[in-house]
Amino acid sequence: MKINSRTVGTVLILAYVVSFALFFRSLVAEGQATDREIKPRVVLSKLFPPIYPPLAQEALVSGDVHLKISVHSDGSIGSVAVIDGHPMLMPAALESAKQSHFDCEHCGGSDLVERTFTYSFQVPMRPADSSCCFEEQSPQDKGPTVQVSQSDERITITAPARCICSAEYLGTLMDRRMRLIAGKDALDCGRVKPNSDPKRSLDCARKVISQRRSFLVRFDYAGMDSFLSDGFAGDSSGNVFSVRFDSLGWGPSPDLEVLDDKHDAVETCPKPVRIKARRAPKGSFFGYRCTPEEK
Repeated sequence: MKINSRTVGTVLILAYVVSFALFFRSLVAEGQATDREIKPRVVLSKLFPPIYPPLAQEALVSGDVHLKISVHSDGSIGSVAVIDGHPMLMPAALESAKQSHFDCEHCGGSDLVERTFTYSFQVPMRPADSSCCFEEQSPQDKGPTVQVSQSDERITITAPARCICSAEYLGTLMDRRMRLIAGKDALDCGRVKPNSDPKRSLDCARKVISQRRSFLVRFDYAGMDSFLSDGFAGDSSGNVFSVRFDSLGWGPSPDLEVLDDKHDAVETCPKPVRIKARRAPKGSFFGYRCTPEEK
Protein backbone atom coordinates (compact mmCIF):
# COMPACT_ATOMS: atom_id res chain seq x y z
CA MET A 1 0.00 0.00 0.00
CA LYS A 2 1.32 3.41 -0.95
CA ILE A 3 1.41 5.99 1.88
CA ASN A 4 0.88 9.62 1.03
CA SER A 5 3.64 11.57 2.73
CA ARG A 6 1.62 14.80 2.55
CA THR A 7 -1.27 13.25 4.56
CA VAL A 8 1.09 11.93 7.19
CA GLY A 9 2.66 15.35 7.59
CA THR A 10 -0.71 17.01 8.02
CA VAL A 11 -1.73 14.52 10.73
CA LEU A 12 1.53 15.07 12.60
CA ILE A 13 1.11 18.83 12.49
CA LEU A 14 -2.47 18.61 13.80
CA ALA A 15 -1.39 16.29 16.60
CA TYR A 16 1.38 18.73 17.56
CA VAL A 17 -1.04 21.68 17.59
CA VAL A 18 -3.57 19.80 19.75
CA SER A 19 -0.88 18.69 22.19
CA PHE A 20 0.47 22.22 22.49
CA ALA A 21 -3.04 23.61 23.07
CA LEU A 22 -3.74 21.10 25.82
CA PHE A 23 -0.40 21.83 27.45
CA PHE A 24 -1.00 25.59 27.31
CA ARG A 25 -4.49 25.16 28.78
CA SER A 26 -3.13 23.13 31.69
CA LEU A 27 -0.57 25.86 32.40
CA VAL A 28 -3.29 28.52 32.44
CA ALA A 29 -5.51 26.44 34.75
CA GLU A 30 -2.61 25.79 37.07
CA GLY A 31 -1.81 29.49 37.14
CA GLN A 32 -5.40 30.39 37.96
CA ALA A 33 -5.51 27.83 40.77
CA THR A 34 -2.29 29.25 42.15
CA ASP A 35 -3.75 32.76 42.02
CA ARG A 36 -6.80 31.60 43.96
CA GLU A 37 -4.70 29.97 46.59
CA ILE A 38 -2.55 32.99 47.28
CA LYS A 39 -5.24 35.68 47.06
CA PRO A 40 -5.56 37.48 50.44
CA ARG A 41 -8.88 36.84 52.20
CA VAL A 42 -10.49 38.18 55.38
CA VAL A 43 -12.24 35.56 57.55
CA LEU A 44 -14.50 36.18 60.55
CA SER A 45 -13.01 33.87 63.18
CA LYS A 46 -14.97 34.86 66.31
CA LEU A 47 -18.25 36.77 66.15
CA PHE A 48 -19.27 39.19 68.89
CA PRO A 49 -23.05 38.48 69.04
CA PRO A 50 -25.02 41.47 67.74
CA ILE A 51 -28.03 42.82 69.64
CA TYR A 52 -31.34 43.33 67.85
CA PRO A 53 -32.35 46.84 69.05
CA PRO A 54 -35.58 46.57 71.08
CA LEU A 55 -37.10 49.66 69.45
CA ALA A 56 -36.43 48.18 66.01
CA GLN A 57 -38.20 44.99 67.05
CA GLU A 58 -41.20 46.94 68.33
CA ALA A 59 -41.37 48.90 65.06
CA LEU A 60 -40.91 45.68 63.03
CA VAL A 61 -37.81 47.14 61.38
CA SER A 62 -35.82 44.51 59.48
CA GLY A 63 -33.32 44.37 56.63
CA ASP A 64 -29.61 44.10 55.77
CA VAL A 65 -26.73 46.26 56.92
CA HIS A 66 -23.63 46.02 54.70
CA LEU A 67 -20.26 46.80 56.27
CA LYS A 68 -16.85 47.21 54.63
CA ILE A 69 -14.20 45.90 57.01
CA SER A 70 -10.48 46.49 56.51
CA VAL A 71 -8.10 44.08 58.29
CA HIS A 72 -4.30 44.12 58.72
CA SER A 73 -2.20 41.05 57.93
CA ASP A 74 -2.07 40.18 61.66
CA GLY A 75 -5.89 40.12 61.86
CA SER A 76 -6.30 43.44 63.66
CA ILE A 77 -9.09 45.70 62.42
CA GLY A 78 -8.06 48.74 60.42
CA SER A 79 -11.49 50.26 59.88
CA VAL A 80 -15.21 49.44 59.81
CA ALA A 81 -17.53 51.50 57.57
CA VAL A 82 -21.25 51.28 56.78
CA ILE A 83 -22.10 50.85 53.09
CA ASP A 84 -25.88 50.93 53.54
CA GLY A 85 -28.67 49.82 55.88
CA HIS A 86 -31.49 51.06 58.12
CA PRO A 87 -30.37 53.74 60.64
CA MET A 88 -32.00 51.86 63.54
CA LEU A 89 -29.94 48.74 62.76
CA MET A 90 -26.57 50.27 61.84
CA PRO A 91 -25.25 50.85 65.41
CA ALA A 92 -25.83 47.21 66.41
CA ALA A 93 -24.00 45.90 63.32
CA LEU A 94 -21.10 48.32 63.80
CA GLU A 95 -20.67 47.42 67.48
CA SER A 96 -20.65 43.71 66.69
CA ALA A 97 -18.06 44.08 63.91
CA LYS A 98 -15.74 46.22 66.05
CA GLN A 99 -15.81 43.67 68.88
CA SER A 100 -15.39 40.59 66.64
CA HIS A 101 -12.11 38.83 65.74
CA PHE A 102 -10.83 38.34 62.18
CA ASP A 103 -8.08 36.37 60.45
CA CYS A 104 -6.32 37.47 57.28
CA GLU A 105 -5.49 34.38 55.20
CA HIS A 106 -2.59 34.49 52.67
CA CYS A 107 -2.10 38.17 53.45
CA GLY A 108 1.68 38.04 53.61
CA GLY A 109 2.98 41.59 53.60
CA SER A 110 -0.33 43.13 52.57
CA ASP A 111 -1.10 46.30 54.49
CA LEU A 112 -4.92 46.24 54.51
CA VAL A 113 -7.33 43.71 53.02
CA GLU A 114 -11.02 44.63 52.62
CA ARG A 115 -14.15 42.52 52.62
CA THR A 116 -17.89 43.20 52.79
CA PHE A 117 -19.92 41.57 55.56
CA THR A 118 -23.73 41.53 55.77
CA TYR A 119 -25.72 41.74 59.00
CA SER A 120 -29.25 40.56 58.23
CA PHE A 121 -31.90 41.51 60.82
CA GLN A 122 -35.16 39.55 60.59
CA VAL A 123 -38.52 39.62 62.42
CA PRO A 124 -40.59 36.52 61.52
CA MET A 125 -44.35 37.00 61.46
CA ARG A 126 -46.91 34.53 62.81
CA PRO A 127 -50.53 34.23 61.56
CA ALA A 128 -53.32 36.12 63.30
CA ASP A 129 -54.98 32.97 64.65
CA SER A 130 -51.86 32.11 66.62
CA SER A 131 -52.02 32.05 70.42
CA CYS A 132 -49.30 34.72 70.49
CA CYS A 133 -51.98 37.37 69.98
CA PHE A 134 -53.11 36.67 73.53
CA GLU A 135 -49.72 37.38 75.07
CA GLU A 136 -49.82 40.25 77.53
CA GLN A 137 -46.13 41.11 77.20
CA SER A 138 -43.99 41.97 74.23
CA PRO A 139 -41.65 39.26 72.84
CA GLN A 140 -38.71 41.06 74.48
CA ASP A 141 -40.18 40.43 77.95
CA LYS A 142 -40.67 36.67 77.70
CA GLY A 143 -40.48 33.72 75.39
CA PRO A 144 -37.74 32.94 72.83
CA THR A 145 -34.67 35.12 72.68
CA VAL A 146 -32.94 36.59 69.66
CA GLN A 147 -31.14 33.94 67.59
CA VAL A 148 -27.80 34.64 65.84
CA SER A 149 -26.23 32.50 63.11
CA GLN A 150 -23.22 32.96 60.82
CA SER A 151 -22.45 31.69 57.33
CA ASP A 152 -19.14 33.00 55.96
CA GLU A 153 -19.64 36.73 55.38
CA ARG A 154 -23.36 36.77 56.35
CA ILE A 155 -24.58 37.14 59.94
CA THR A 156 -28.31 36.60 60.54
CA ILE A 157 -30.04 38.04 63.60
CA THR A 158 -33.57 36.66 64.08
CA ALA A 159 -35.94 38.24 66.62
CA PRO A 160 -38.81 36.34 68.30
CA ALA A 161 -41.81 35.96 65.98
CA ARG A 162 -44.48 38.66 66.06
CA CYS A 163 -48.18 38.27 65.41
CA ILE A 164 -49.99 39.68 62.41
CA CYS A 165 -53.21 40.64 64.18
CA SER A 166 -56.00 42.64 62.53
CA ALA A 167 -57.75 45.41 64.44
CA GLU A 168 -60.89 43.30 64.71
CA TYR A 169 -58.95 40.28 65.97
CA LEU A 170 -57.10 42.38 68.54
CA GLY A 171 -60.45 43.78 69.62
CA THR A 172 -61.55 40.31 70.75
CA LEU A 173 -58.87 40.50 73.46
CA MET A 174 -60.82 43.35 75.02
CA ASP A 175 -63.97 41.19 75.20
CA ARG A 176 -61.96 38.40 76.80
CA ARG A 177 -60.49 40.74 79.39
CA MET A 178 -63.87 42.25 80.33
CA ARG A 179 -65.31 38.76 80.72
CA LEU A 180 -62.43 37.80 83.03
CA ILE A 181 -63.15 40.87 85.16
CA ALA A 182 -66.93 40.52 85.27
CA GLY A 183 -67.20 36.73 85.53
CA LYS A 184 -69.08 34.18 83.46
CA ASP A 185 -72.49 35.04 84.96
CA ALA A 186 -72.22 38.79 84.24
CA LEU A 187 -75.03 40.63 82.44
CA ASP A 188 -73.99 41.60 78.90
CA CYS A 189 -75.36 45.06 78.19
CA GLY A 190 -74.29 44.80 74.56
CA ARG A 191 -71.78 46.10 72.06
CA VAL A 192 -72.59 49.41 70.39
CA LYS A 193 -71.20 49.71 66.88
CA PRO A 194 -69.99 53.05 65.44
CA ASN A 195 -72.82 55.54 64.71
CA SER A 196 -75.38 53.35 66.52
CA ASP A 197 -77.71 54.53 69.30
CA PRO A 198 -76.00 53.81 72.66
CA LYS A 199 -79.02 54.64 74.89
CA ARG A 200 -80.19 51.09 75.57
CA SER A 201 -76.72 49.83 76.50
CA LEU A 202 -75.96 52.90 78.62
CA ASP A 203 -79.24 52.55 80.53
CA CYS A 204 -78.49 48.87 81.14
CA ALA A 205 -74.98 49.59 82.44
CA ARG A 206 -76.12 52.43 84.71
CA LYS A 207 -78.89 50.29 86.17
CA VAL A 208 -76.66 47.33 87.07
CA ILE A 209 -74.01 49.66 88.51
CA SER A 210 -76.63 51.02 90.93
CA GLN A 211 -77.55 47.41 91.81
CA ARG A 212 -73.88 46.44 92.34
CA ARG A 213 -74.24 43.54 89.88
CA SER A 214 -71.57 42.16 87.57
CA PHE A 215 -71.88 43.38 83.96
CA LEU A 216 -70.00 44.34 80.81
CA VAL A 217 -70.66 46.80 77.98
CA ARG A 218 -68.66 48.02 74.97
CA PHE A 219 -68.79 51.08 72.71
CA ASP A 220 -66.93 51.12 69.37
CA TYR A 221 -65.96 54.20 67.38
CA ALA A 222 -63.41 55.37 64.83
CA GLY A 223 -60.48 57.56 65.81
CA MET A 224 -58.40 59.77 63.53
CA ASP A 225 -56.17 56.89 62.41
CA SER A 226 -57.23 53.82 64.40
CA PHE A 227 -60.14 51.69 65.63
CA LEU A 228 -61.15 52.50 69.24
CA SER A 229 -63.39 50.94 71.87
CA ASP A 230 -64.41 51.97 75.38
CA GLY A 231 -65.65 49.15 77.59
CA PHE A 232 -66.76 48.84 81.18
CA ALA A 233 -66.81 45.73 83.33
CA GLY A 234 -68.15 45.44 86.85
CA ASP A 235 -67.65 42.59 89.30
CA SER A 236 -70.01 41.25 91.95
CA SER A 237 -68.37 43.44 94.62
CA GLY A 238 -69.45 46.66 92.95
CA ASN A 239 -66.03 47.49 91.48
CA VAL A 240 -66.11 48.88 87.92
CA PHE A 241 -63.17 48.92 85.52
CA SER A 242 -62.68 50.92 82.34
CA VAL A 243 -61.16 48.79 79.54
CA ARG A 244 -60.03 50.85 76.53
CA PHE A 245 -58.83 49.45 73.22
CA ASP A 246 -56.72 51.13 70.50
CA SER A 247 -55.86 49.15 67.37
CA LEU A 248 -52.55 51.06 67.02
CA GLY A 249 -51.59 50.51 70.64
CA TRP A 250 -51.20 52.73 73.67
CA GLY A 251 -48.10 54.66 74.58
CA PRO A 252 -46.64 54.56 78.09
CA SER A 253 -48.88 56.15 80.73
CA PRO A 254 -48.48 56.33 84.51
CA ASP A 255 -52.27 56.21 85.01
CA LEU A 256 -53.07 53.17 82.84
CA GLU A 257 -52.27 49.49 83.09
CA VAL A 258 -51.41 48.60 79.48
CA LEU A 259 -51.93 44.95 78.49
CA ASP A 260 -52.27 42.63 75.48
CA ASP A 261 -49.11 43.87 73.79
CA LYS A 262 -50.07 47.53 74.39
CA HIS A 263 -53.55 47.40 72.82
CA ASP A 264 -55.71 47.26 75.98
CA ALA A 265 -55.55 49.83 78.78
CA VAL A 266 -57.28 49.15 82.10
CA GLU A 267 -58.05 51.55 84.95
CA THR A 268 -60.27 51.39 88.02
CA CYS A 269 -63.30 53.69 88.00
CA PRO A 270 -63.57 55.96 91.05
CA LYS A 271 -66.66 55.58 93.23
CA PRO A 272 -69.44 56.47 92.98
CA VAL A 273 -69.28 55.48 89.32
CA ARG A 274 -70.77 57.46 86.47
CA ILE A 275 -70.36 56.63 82.77
CA LYS A 276 -70.64 59.61 80.46
CA ALA A 277 -69.65 60.62 76.95
CA ARG A 278 -66.68 62.89 76.43
CA ARG A 279 -66.68 65.46 73.67
CA ALA A 280 -63.95 67.53 72.07
CA PRO A 281 -64.14 71.36 72.30
CA LYS A 282 -65.90 71.51 68.92
CA GLY A 283 -68.51 69.00 70.06
CA SER A 284 -67.23 65.88 68.30
CA PHE A 285 -67.53 62.57 70.16
CA PHE A 286 -64.45 61.64 72.17
CA GLY A 287 -65.38 58.32 73.76
CA TYR A 288 -66.76 57.26 77.14
CA ARG A 289 -65.15 57.62 80.55
CA CYS A 290 -66.17 56.75 84.12
CA THR A 291 -66.12 59.74 86.43
CA PRO A 292 -67.27 60.37 90.02
CA GLU A 293 -71.02 60.83 90.41
CA GLU A 294 -71.92 64.53 90.48
CA LYS A 295 -73.68 65.65 93.65
